[in-house]
Amino acid sequence: MRTTLGITLVNWRHSFVTYLVTGLFFAAGLSNYITSAAQDAQDNQLVPVGHFLYLGPILLAILLPARHLIRLAHLGASRLGYFAGAWLTFAVPVALAVFADIVLHRTLDPYAREHFIGGFLDLFDVFGFAAHGPVVAFAQMSSLLFLLCCFLHTLTLLQGSVAGWVADALIIAIIAVFTPIAPLRAAEGWFFHQIIFQGNSAAQITTCLSLAVVVYALGLIPLRAKAL
Repeated sequence: MRTTLGITLVNWRHSFVTYLVTGLFFAAGLSNYITSAAQDAQDNQLVPVGHFLYLGPILLAILLPARHLIRLAHLGASRLGYFAGAWLTFAVPVALAVFADIVLHRTLDPYAREHFIGGFLDLFDVFGFAAHGPVVAFAQMSSLLFLLCCFLHTLTLLQGSVAGWVADALIIAIIAVFTPIAPLRAAEGWFFHQIIFQGNSAAQITTCLSLAVVVYALGLIPLRAKAL
């Protein structure tokens, strides 16, 4: 339990809920393909089944501090030990999920589009990642998803404290206040442009990974104050 890999393996071993929910959503996505094929629904617009795999790392990032932290403490892991292993627990699933999604994006999805589905609401196309080729698209989507997981992990660590309530209120305020006010909406748009829509893939990847490191490191503050 003292090694980063040991803590990561324990986290994966006790993540049945994550595997179950992700598997159910993936199966539901496949059932949409099958239904569309049976109905020959050429006008259907579906979410690519590979996108549902992203639920895995997202749920891990949320459930690690919500459920696994106490278990690891009872097994003898320190706060720093947990912190060292947590990021790897969802970083590897991020890479695996994006890799599997890209494989499906380039094999099953084109076949489905040609034969029985009108089109897809595909994030690789919406974000413009597909235009850079599969290798760069993998790096772009992985860095973005990793940033999201780091944010959710730190936000979950904050819950149950004054800082958590402040963070929740701030997020609601950003959504409610920034959107109707033009200058603030422009600032919000600039931020999302930097982490998603900018044409320079190297800058997008670097921005996401840099922010992910900062956001994840901030989680050490509430972790040190959390009672175990």
